[in-house]
Order: sequence, then C-alpha cells, then structure tokens
Amino acid sequence: MYDHCECTIEHQIFPLLGEKVVSDITVANLKEVLNHWMNQDYAYTTVKKVYIVLNEYFRYLTQQEILARNPMNSVPIIKKSNFMAVQNKEDLPTQETVTVFTPAEIEKFKAEAFSKFSNDKPKYQHPAAYILILNTGLHTGELLSLLNSDINLEGRYLEVRQNVKKVCKRDGVNFEPGREVKVGKTKTATREAREFSFAELLCP
Repeated sequence: MYDHCECTIEHQIFPLLGEKVVSDITVANLKEVLNHWMNQDYAYTTVKKVYIVLNEYFRYLTQQEILARNPMNSVPIIKKSNFMAVQNKEDLPTQETVTVFTPAEIEKFKAEAFSKFSNDKPKYQHPAAYILILNTGLHTGELLSLLNSDINLEGRYLEVRQNVKKVCKRDGVNFEPGREVKVGKTKTATREAREFSFAELLCP
C-alpha cells in the first residue's frame, strides 16, 4: 500500500504540485490535477487513487493544525459514469466485464497444467496450485501464504487468513535497494477468513 501511494505521489502529484508551497495550494489547483489525469486518458482507479492520497494528506495536515482547513473538502470525487463519459468510454457493470472460462477452456487449462515434455518431465512445477486457483479464485499471494494449519482435514475445508506480497525494502520511510516478502492481511476485508470446502477444491 505504501509503495502504491509513493508511486502515485511521485508520478501523478509531484509533477503538478511539487513546486508549490502547501499552504498556497487551492481548491482550483487540486481540481486541475484530477482533471489533468482524466483528460490524459488515465484509468478511473488511477485518478481516484490520486484523490485519496491528496485527501489523506490534507486531512492529516488539518488534524495536526498545520493547515486551518482541508481544501479537499471542496473537491468532490467525480462519479465513474461521468468520468468515463468524458473519455468517451462505456461504463460497463462489473459483472459484465468478468471473463468466465467455458467448460472446454477449463479442460484445456487443466490439460496444460499437467502436461509434460517429450522426456516425460512436467512442464510446470506446481500444477495443482494452478488448479486450486482455478477452482477457488484465490489471489497468488493468498495461495502462497497458506499454512498446514489452514487446512482442516477432519472438517474438509481450507481457510484463507492472510496474504503474501513483495514490497520495496525500507528503513522506516527511506527506500532501500531490493524487495522483500511480507505476510499480512488479505487484500480486502471481504476476502478475510474465507473458507472453501474440499468439494470446491477438487477438479470439476
């Protein structure tokens, strides 16, 4: 999360506001930043992230009484439908944009996962892991974070409790070369402590 925020600040905020004194930044300046990236054909999620970072930053400054008021209070986030309309794009409902494998595609996926070279050596090291992802929709980080204790053989279910991800190395907030593996919460609250029965884990 910190890495994503830093990237947003570096690439979307500093280029437009980096030379300004914070106390001199106006509501109009902030709206210009959001409109700039919208008109540059950036994704709605990217521009929304810019909005969130700016809002949190100015909220902190007002909490610490460094600024008297939060200018972001007067900068409403544009609705996604209006945002897409400005870019002449169609705002499709989420369920219409999800790609679902057909039974034939699932069988093709499974066959490829367990396929072998001519010398009978498996093409992939962990084919069962791909099948587990296929049948459960687990994120890669969730799969990598599974422990033996997350598998209940007696109850015949698997429980997802955490997530693994690679992040930039830091000494406090200072960046260091390289990346490191961190184990933390699942990506969203709705994905926490989910359970999958063994019936869901078996190949269809």
